[in-house]
Amino acid sequence: MKTVYVITHPDVVIDPNVPVPQWPLSARGRERMAGIMSGQLLKQVTAVYSSDEQKALDGAWMIAKPLGLKVAKVPTLGEIDRSSTGYLPREKHDHNAKLLFEYPHDSIDGWEIAIEAQYRMVTTVYRILEFDKTAGPIVIMTHGAVGSFLYSHLKKHKISLADSPDFPGGGGIFSFEAKSLEVLTGWQDIDVFAPKVVTRSKSESDENQPSPHAPVVNEARNSPETRI
Repeated sequence: MKTVYVITHPDVVIDPNVPVPQWPLSARGRERMAGIMSGQLLKQVTAVYSSDEQKALDGAWMIAKPLGLKVAKVPTLGEIDRSSTGYLPREKHDHNAKLLFEYPHDSIDGWEIAIEAQYRMVTTVYRILEFDKTAGPIVIMTHGAVGSFLYSHLKKHKISLADSPDFPGGGGIFSFEAKSLEVLTGWQDIDVFAPKVVTRSKSESDENQPSPHAPVVNEARNSPETRI
């Protein structure tokens, strides 16, 4: 049995002046990824596939590097295309996201249509499964909405918010079996798999988070990646 772990990136640095696909993980997001990697769940992973958005790549490299692996960059694992609106204030973004799930055949303010994004995501994952020749478990690093669409497909459900991970700051994980496509474990918070979850106060988190206008030195930008 070959297990596929689907992980959605955790907390990011939100900057209205930077295109959304270029937002990196925040200090808290990196801390949470370090937490899951300090546990045993992903120690046997033999391949890591990631969306090419910076926040996903940041998380993917935090998985791959300790295991001596490269990251296979797969652009079609990216989040819903929201370039028609770009950054939106939280309330407006959440409203549009709700409509995205409620009306999966319609475009919300020019956003990518949910059923089209689901088709993109599902066919990409199938292509990864055909491409991957490694013996052990693999990781697919992606985003909340498209991860939900994949989960709904595997569970043979209609697109629904009920199949969406709902954890503070993002950072969800589910698993399925590569051959049968059977869902093995439903959505869980990645923090569950950290041997010890370190929680900082809000003031500490803010103090340690990179300034949204400061350059972020990021290994994922400077490391070689394969593409499929």
